[in-house]
Amino acid sequence: EATVAIGRGTADGIAVGMPVVAGEGVVGRISGASRTRATIQLITDPDSGVGVRFADGNAFAVARGRAGSDRLQVDFVPPDVTVRRGELLVTSGLQDAAYPADLPVARVASVESRRAALDQTILARPLVDLTRLQFVRVLLWTGTGSAG
Repeated sequence: EATVAIGRGTADGIAVGMPVVAGEGVVGRISGASRTRATIQLITDPDSGVGVRFADGNAFAVARGRAGSDRLQVDFVPPDVTVRRGELLVTSGLQDAAYPADLPVARVASVESRRAALDQTILARPLVDLTRLQFVRVLLWTGTGSAG
């Protein structure tokens, strides 16, 4: 698990599922909370999924954590969608999304397309340096989706 604990909890209005951001973008979601503490599941956790949109092309995808990696795997991108290295990924905000729309998430680090493949192989680098978190903000968001 890729998680971080914070010294705020349900007594401060924090609830499981709320999105967490830092100055650069999305950090993760609250995965557990007690009265005085909460746990953030980072976007790099293998069980994490963030619905994203390519800011330049408006195509939608899901960015997931990868075991043992600081990169995100971006899934469900058809081969006919043009994706460029360095392209910005933002939260999709689709109906019942887990995150509000248009929060910055990551930049495309690599793109690989293979003939006859159903999806492209895309890796993205989170905008937030998750190894150096100091301050985060928990958003009061009522989205209900699991990968939005």
